[in-house]
Amino acid sequence: MDPDQFLGLMVDRFSRTRSPSKKDEFSSTLEVMETLRSRYHWLEKVGEGTYGCVYKAVDKATGNTVALKKTLLDVPGGVPQSSLREILTMRDLSHPNIARLRCVHATPSHIYMVFDFVEYDLRRVMEKLPRRQGLPLPVVKLFLWQLLEACRFMHINHRIYHRDMKPPNILVTESGEFCLVTESGEFFLVTESGVVQLTDFGLARSCPSPPTHAMTVEVVTLWYRPPEILLRTEIYDHAVDIWSLACIFFEMVMGEVLYPGDSEIDQIFKIFRCRGTPTEACWPGVSGLQGFQGAFPRWTSRPMMEKVAHPEAADLIEKMLVLAPAQRLPCSEALKHPFLSDCTQKGFMLEAKARLRRILNTRSHPSIPPCPMLPPSGTAEADSGIELMDMEEEHDRSRERLHLPASS
Repeated sequence: MDPDQFLGLMVDRFSRTRSPSKKDEFSSTLEVMETLRSRYHWLEKVGEGTYGCVYKAVDKATGNTVALKKTLLDVPGGVPQSSLREILTMRDLSHPNIARLRCVHATPSHIYMVFDFVEYDLRRVMEKLPRRQGLPLPVVKLFLWQLLEACRFMHINHRIYHRDMKPPNILVTESGEFCLVTESGEFFLVTESGVVQLTDFGLARSCPSPPTHAMTVEVVTLWYRPPEILLRTEIYDHAVDIWSLACIFFEMVMGEVLYPGDSEIDQIFKIFRCRGTPTEACWPGVSGLQGFQGAFPRWTSRPMMEKVAHPEAADLIEKMLVLAPAQRLPCSEALKHPFLSDCTQKGFMLEAKARLRRILNTRSHPSIPPCPMLPPSGTAEADSGIELMDMEEEHDRSRERLHLPASS
């Protein structure tokens, strides 16, 4: 079913005057399991995390390779908040640089979200480079341009904040549409490689602008977490994504993590050593934030040029990494920065794609410590063996939940 149908099903389930019978639940499970078995040719497990597993499969109806994200429900009939956020958010986002949720399959115990399968994420692309070697500048520009376009679309058109931008959540596709915006308006170009897409919207949030109510601070992976979240502010906006994107930008240029903290206080101090300890003069209201302490060591800001040799790249990173959220460069302004001035030129596109293809054809050299992400599964089952094992496991678990005899 498509995302709208799934959401309608959830509304219907919670609005019922009585709970579905065990027989009804079991019949529903069998129906969905049969759909999954008949529609998809299951190839291998490609990832596993706290939320569940990701499988690679072929959609027999279209011949397309897809990724099925399998999530365990929190309680019978209850959808995990992260899954519901992801479905609600991605249903409304249609953009070349945002992963597309194709459809959703649901049983009483699991949700299967279906996406186009993409072999690489940004972390795995960068692992193909030697230690502390960044991506070629044309490739950095190619990726950054698209990520800024995706964020601008989210922030301006839909008032949505991703809240977990990091390299593993950025897919690098072999082909697709590349979005360009020029003075004459928006248009799309078909490209052979190098299309990036934001994915994993489990922490995304839609919010009015300016934000008017408190939000959780349990967002954004530590290395990409902005100072306002680290200092426990509950009122924040799209600037949290700008900070994360600037950290990713630095990582693409330099081949190393900008602020690899091992705790929240270590992360705060790593940021302050580079950007300076904030004061009321540079960040009005900072002293009133819950996590701010007057006893913090006093560091002064250091120029980004000390870390990044390319002057235009250093300048753009610096403007996106302003401590005060209200002063960070928004996506629309970042897209006009001189560092990205040649991104609409045909010669640039050809060079960037050629450089990227050479990288993708090389062997991986893991050099950057992994941030939390989906680890490789280790071994891949051949043909449809994983399909049968997975379906039978689901079948028997459903029987056990419903107190029915195990299948023979």
